[in-house]
Amino acid sequence: MSHHRTVSAAIRSLAFLCAFASLHATSPAAPVFTSAAKGNIMTASSGVVTFTPPADPANPVKDGAITLRDENNKILDTISLPSAGADSAIEIPLAPGYYAIEAKFTRADGKTETHKTTAAVVGPLLDDAVRHQSRLGLWTVQGDPDLVLAAGARWNRRMVSIFDLKSDILDPSPVTPVRKLFQQTPFEQVGVISFGLPEWILETPPEKKKKFGSTFARPTSYGKLTELVAAWAGQQGPNFPRYFEIYNEPEWQWKGSSEDLVHALASIADGIKAASPDTRVMGPGFSTIRIKDPARLDLDTANRLGLLDHFDGLVIHAYVDGTAPEGEFIQRVIDLQDWLREVGRPDFPLHLTEFGWTTGKGTWQKPVDELAQARYLTRSLTLLAARGVENATYFCLQYKAAPNAGERGFSIVNDDETPKPSFAAYANLARWIAGVRGSGNWLRLTPSTHLVLFERDNANSIAIAWDTEGDRSVDFPLPTIRRTSMTGRDFPENSSRLTLSPSPVFLEFATRQAPALHTLPTLNVMRGGDPVALPKTAPWIAPSPLSTQDNQHVVVPSSASNGDYLVLAPDGDGWLAQPVRVIPPLGIDAPSLQWPSGEAAPRLVANLISHTTTPLTTRVAVALDGARDQFIDPPPMQAGETRELSIPLRGLISGQRYRGRLAIDSRHADRRDQIVRPLDITLVTSSRLPAAGARPDWANIPAIDFSRWGQFGGPIAPEDCSASLQSAWSPDALYLRVVVRDDEHLNTHATTNPEALWSQDSIQIGLDPDYAKTWEANDLFGLKGHRAFEYGVGWSGKPGETPANWRWISYVPELPVGTSDDRISQSITRSGDVTTYEIRFPWETLGLDKAPEAGTPIGIALSVMDADSGKKGRRALQLFGGINEGKDPEKYGPVWLR
Repeated sequence: MSHHRTVSAAIRSLAFLCAFASLHATSPAAPVFTSAAKGNIMTASSGVVTFTPPADPANPVKDGAITLRDENNKILDTISLPSAGADSAIEIPLAPGYYAIEAKFTRADGKTETHKTTAAVVGPLLDDAVRHQSRLGLWTVQGDPDLVLAAGARWNRRMVSIFDLKSDILDPSPVTPVRKLFQQTPFEQVGVISFGLPEWILETPPEKKKKFGSTFARPTSYGKLTELVAAWAGQQGPNFPRYFEIYNEPEWQWKGSSEDLVHALASIADGIKAASPDTRVMGPGFSTIRIKDPARLDLDTANRLGLLDHFDGLVIHAYVDGTAPEGEFIQRVIDLQDWLREVGRPDFPLHLTEFGWTTGKGTWQKPVDELAQARYLTRSLTLLAARGVENATYFCLQYKAAPNAGERGFSIVNDDETPKPSFAAYANLARWIAGVRGSGNWLRLTPSTHLVLFERDNANSIAIAWDTEGDRSVDFPLPTIRRTSMTGRDFPENSSRLTLSPSPVFLEFATRQAPALHTLPTLNVMRGGDPVALPKTAPWIAPSPLSTQDNQHVVVPSSASNGDYLVLAPDGDGWLAQPVRVIPPLGIDAPSLQWPSGEAAPRLVANLISHTTTPLTTRVAVALDGARDQFIDPPPMQAGETRELSIPLRGLISGQRYRGRLAIDSRHADRRDQIVRPLDITLVTSSRLPAAGARPDWANIPAIDFSRWGQFGGPIAPEDCSASLQSAWSPDALYLRVVVRDDEHLNTHATTNPEALWSQDSIQIGLDPDYAKTWEANDLFGLKGHRAFEYGVGWSGKPGETPANWRWISYVPELPVGTSDDRISQSITRSGDVTTYEIRFPWETLGLDKAPEAGTPIGIALSVMDADSGKKGRRALQLFGGINEGKDPEKYGPVWLR
């Protein structure tokens, strides 16, 4: 930098500072919200937020008001601002709960100003003896630990690195001091290593150094790695954690084989145990619950290779893609607990040290709004406590330095540490269930209504209840002495009716013992059918829309949703619980598409099952956008009959997407019922070639433009990127041709690091030759009986450089992952703004020894990645699902071999 430019910059800076000082001196005092608590989070039974109105004598406030809202945006109170000239502080008293506070006022010049903050009154801090019985954790990340304490968490997490350790740590008298990374803490802290290993211990040190951290890869000696970890842990002092997660999400950082990763993780575990025998060492720390996955190390393989023998418990992360916790989230946990029983470890402690929901866009997870985040947090932690999970650590208090708004949105406080509704919800839940004894009793009152009962040490028993679909009022005959909202706001009423919503309510009973329930065998009851006798005469209570008749029968109207319900009746000092499974008069399995080679049109096929005791007539209608409606009047079905329904879908055109519905009206004994199933049919065909070795004549094979069918990562304008597919097949191979119109072609990985070619302009291709088979959970062949794959092709765009292919997923052991396959040929060319991909997959690369028969559907999914210089984030055009939103071959769609 020249001297002249330095002086000029200094003059400009001085001028700016003078101007700013002048402006600051004449500006009115800014309005401000303050409180005596960090982040307006008050650990007391009440609190106060103070608003200091703006003082500007030259432009005074004429009128205005402060509005207080709850997490549902319901107005709780409105406070008028003082008239013009007044500048005294206004104290806003707060009872327990969450508050969104807004001050809005008009100045004398007519301009309106609005200022906002949030606050929460969460109740006194939990006694440490009670808090340390809790199952709940909250990872601080980059927030204030005092707020984690205010939330009421027992568990916390401390992520550390060892990549900067010097080699003399293994000497008898090391010269380089080791930093003490663990301080005294009020939490039950779980330590965890991340960011790689020291380069001097790696078998193959990286050519390029990272800005922070190192590579996690095979060491020169596993015994040496154990010694390194033991030496490091042994020098950490008395605050070394009593619980340790060996490595954070190792499958994403590891460079090498699954077998080597198992050795490395076992070596780290053994090193910690050698230095600190009392520490509970846990692993493997995977990023999600993955029992079986050929693309990377899974729990099944890790257990088979003996990794779990090195652990005192299982630790894993439990993220899902923004869906409600009652679905995939808790089902994965249940599946994991079942798997632990199957492998002979039913009492293995389970620690879930990361999971959560984001409120921001820009990361891998679909965002939810702030209210949904609070609801999902409360419901997920409640269900995990009911399942007996030892440690459920939510992610996170505050992620200040997140790389994008999506990652930052996982936080349960705002950037200024004021609470989101989820903080108040966490703090309320923590105070209710800190002393829970054992697991909970999770009852499903209706398919969407949940009630979880808990007993607590030295305290009254409690219940937490909600309905996932919306507001519902239910009979609740169990007497309670206290009820609060999700964020701790007291409910005044204590009636025998309970109003539920997706926001859980909390109930305290008058006794320490939870209501005793004697659960009876499940009754299958047909909706719209005759009343069904209950096991005894009693004042039964049925959830709406079910009802009881004469204290002896349960009645299910035709409007009732299929699924599980619970009917209750008092029985001495306890209750009888009668599960009722509502079934329709006419059942139907999932409709499937079939297209035999000799037929001009595909067929919609499903099995119908009559649950009636009398004959039943049906009328079937298929309505698809852009196609003529189809109607069928089959012969009457007899009582208990099962029949295949087959509906020709005439007039559909290959290369088109059709959406609509299948409706089946049924009548029996003067009763009427209807089944409706949504339909989303995309017809993709592959043209047959005359003989092996023949090449497709693409000019005579129709192209399918799928640019608008599925876009990942946000909208993509046609002028930015569009794509079409053509396909052909022969006795020796499957051929795909994808033509992409893209204003810029960018792929810097195809030549040097093809494993990462997916992150830039390229095509990911999911293929499943067993698409027509059912998915069998216990089938040990492939993935639930399917040979499923994910391949990719890409090219740097530079003349002379060869296009590359890569296999990321394979459920066929003979076709390993993490490699290219020379049998696959790919031609990638670019002319102007058009890139043409032509790929030939020999059937052997799909695990087949010969071509499928004509009329067979092959599962397929395409993801055409669109990357541009200077733009961040992933965007893609998609044909079918199963690639970008999560690796799930069950979401592939069919390409029909014609």
